[in-house]
Amino acid sequence: MAIKRTGGFSAKAERDEVEAAFGVGKGRFLLWLRGAIPPVILFSPAKNFRDPWVGHPRLNRMGLHVARILLSDCCAAVRRLLIGRPFDLEHLRTYRRDGILVIANALPEDQFRLIQDEARASVARSKRVCPPLDNDKRGLSAVETFDGGREHFDGGSLNRFLDVDVQRMPATAAFITSPWFVRLCEALSTWRIRAGDASVYWLRHGSEQSNHDIQKDCHKDTFHTTAKSWLFLETVTRDDGPLEYVPGSHRMTARRLRWEHRRAMAITSDVTMNPGGAFRVSDAELDELGHGRPVAYAVEANTLVIADTRGFHRRGAALERRERLHIFASLRPWPFALTPGKSLNLS
Repeated sequence: MAIKRTGGFSAKAERDEVEAAFGVGKGRFLLWLRGAIPPVILFSPAKNFRDPWVGHPRLNRMGLHVARILLSDCCAAVRRLLIGRPFDLEHLRTYRRDGILVIANALPEDQFRLIQDEARASVARSKRVCPPLDNDKRGLSAVETFDGGREHFDGGSLNRFLDVDVQRMPATAAFITSPWFVRLCEALSTWRIRAGDASVYWLRHGSEQSNHDIQKDCHKDTFHTTAKSWLFLETVTRDDGPLEYVPGSHRMTARRLRWEHRRAMAITSDVTMNPGGAFRVSDAELDELGHGRPVAYAVEANTLVIADTRGFHRRGAALERRERLHIFASLRPWPFALTPGKSLNLS
């Protein structure tokens, strides 16, 4: 079994993300600038209200949190003009309206079967290298890395992300670098997809009775528009804990902005509240915001789902030990960038 190491992953991931988006030199300068001039953090993806600037009580009373939302949306609009459109404009219209796009039978059957076989083999290899464990600690665990991947727990649920090895997984690599997929993801997320954004994602649900999975609480991911994609490699039933999403909840209406402001104010004045920027939302608050309940996306194998996870979503309830398998991509822009980052080399 490979020895795991814990800690330091988040800082390295952030450095890699900034350098990939802006180049090594400019990226390092931006990170240095943020350290040298602390308020610069307000122009980064930072969302934790424990930070003295993000969570500054007086500035948030003056509307700091809402100002960051609105400014990031203006920057996203500029990036959207520069990045171009997907091949199918109807996909773009659906995504802008609902915040989620579902494409059934996304790939030709023979290509899909190759990807499915590669992903299953990758998961099997990872279990030999690093046998999956259980977790009895509450909340979000630290990320642990092993040869070929990384993992963390949400309560009792295990999330394992595996690198796409081009030699072992040529069909998967071909899919995530295909012009159709790249152009679709970039047009919806307003950000260039980069090598390393996509991975094989294996999820094993834990026991809700013994250790609650925090991803099963309805929430948003962050303050700015962002996207995640899942190519589902196996059929997902209600018992498998499907993605649940509130269509239209990605839009920053006046009612939503007032809710965001109230939530920011509450966090800055109440030290007992979770300071993270992934705000949870109750059914009563969804009613107040004019939304319905989350819709469960129980989908067939070979379905591609892309969602703006600033919209409210959650992991659906599942039977213990049920699993999901996907090709997953996290498409999180640098919120205040006016250009969409560096292009992925498709050659």
